[in-house]
Amino acid sequence: MKILFCTNAFETVTNGPAKFANLILDINTLFPAHQIQILTEDVSSSRAFVHKMEVSVPAPLRFFGQILRSFQYHRRAMQIRRDFDFDVIVYNNALVGWWSAVRFKNSVGMINDYTNASCQLRDFRPEYRFVQEWIFKQIEHFSTLFFGKIITNSDYLTQLIVGEYPNIKTKVHRLYKGIEAPESVRAFRPISGMVRVLFVKRDYPLGGFFTLIAALKQLKYPVELTVVGPWENQRATIQQHAEANLAIIFLPFQTQKQVFALYQATDIFCVPSHKEAFGVANLEALARGVSVVTSNAGGIPEVLNYGKCGWLAPVGDAPALAQALTECIENEELRRQKTENGLQFCQQFFKEKLLRNFVDILDRPIS
Repeated sequence: MKILFCTNAFETVTNGPAKFANLILDINTLFPAHQIQILTEDVSSSRAFVHKMEVSVPAPLRFFGQILRSFQYHRRAMQIRRDFDFDVIVYNNALVGWWSAVRFKNSVGMINDYTNASCQLRDFRPEYRFVQEWIFKQIEHFSTLFFGKIITNSDYLTQLIVGEYPNIKTKVHRLYKGIEAPESVRAFRPISGMVRVLFVKRDYPLGGFFTLIAALKQLKYPVELTVVGPWENQRATIQQHAEANLAIIFLPFQTQKQVFALYQATDIFCVPSHKEAFGVANLEALARGVSVVTSNAGGIPEVLNYGKCGWLAPVGDAPALAQALTECIENEELRRQKTENGLQFCQQFFKEKLLRNFVDILDRPIS
């Protein structure tokens, strides 16, 4: 089977979908019966198996940029098909692939985020972002009617999509996002003295940053909180929350390699998100032997095996989060057990299993 994979994000790895796009080229070596090539606008130049997509959206039409990209991606895909006669075209963002869904029978769309599907008219706000999300929801829904298959990244998101977009249940497939097996795992060690907590999230309010701050202030331990992701101009807003027992270290954007290095000096990874479709960062922490304390938002419980691999607190509940953090710090035996559970559990998310599941989904007949 020949596969063309279309993705907005590829070289700039800041989220789960981009990480997935970086893993799938290994299909060519792991599963020789399949061939895959990538079409993306997020690459400096074309190279082996990767085609650079030139996107042009006039400034007055940027509001509809994601929608207009669909025509350009489909046109370029059909040009590629002259030399690489792909059997299936897969879009990392179903919204961008809506025109291919209409025009090419064996098209697959991935929905990796809850944003569009969860937009409801009852929550109407006269704001640019709400109007855009509402329009995107209609286009996303429209695309699901034409895609042969829809791939989601968690049971939580699957239920949301099926609930919001009726009559597509038989074509929806859940594919957990995966990670590379880590080169090294941090040795288990007691937490004593300064408690080192790591928070990594670009959209830090959505990541539950202020809930985390409120929880940390309730602890009786000195805490060093390393924050990765917020824009530089938000640094003052973050730093003002530092207190006698809470030191905050601000780091701007970090590469994947730099974030992985931070895990080695971290006692607890904590991003108590308000919303999360899956939460691959929690998975990366588990795989490196780091204790995870987080919220029960969206698909996060699936990543932590419903609390067997870490601690889950209700969304936005600072006292409950503080209690979970305290138990993680004080109960060494429980922390050891959850860490071992996490190391074992996360192996099912390693790249080889992910890519095998992906090609298996593509091999299945269209319902």
